[in-house]
Amino acid sequence: GSERLPRQGENLSHSYDTRSHIEAEAVDLRALAEYFGVKDLPLTTLRSFTTDFRGEPEKPRTWNGRTSAVVEGIGAGPLKIERIEFESTTQSGSANATASASIAGNTLKLTASAQLPATVNDFQATDGSATVLLDGSHLAELGEELGLREPMSGTAALEGRIALRERTA
Repeated sequence: GSERLPRQGENLSHSYDTRSHIEAEAVDLRALAEYFGVKDLPLTTLRSFTTDFRGEPEKPRTWNGRTSAVVEGIGAGPLKIERIEFESTTQSGSANATASASIAGNTLKLTASAQLPATVNDFQATDGSATVLLDGSHLAELGEELGLREPMSGTAALEGRIALRERTA
């Protein structure tokens, strides 16, 4: 639901205090996509999705909420991603998000945070940071899945960080 506020919005004729809650479980994404005329969707199952949100849509610093999702069975060519998990929270002008993916026993994790702008018109100037971690302890399995001619062996680990401040990385 939403409540119309007694002032003009940033880009809309009025401002609104919006509240929403959405939940979904065990959604066959391919069947849903076919219903809408989309063929060969590379996703199979939305295991779970939940979002709770409150705030003024045009004013990110008013946003308070949480979103989480788990998607299973993602295919990109020969690469099969078993599972992706995502969670984000927004509160008091800050946003935090985590995501992880499992690929042939290897894991990729992302953690990010941002200070939300006063208006949606300033998202390009958002300050934030992110960390990416890769645990490639099963490279042989990944090579097999990709159908590489020569077997892959060994392990790999990667950690990377990026920060955005005043529109500069």
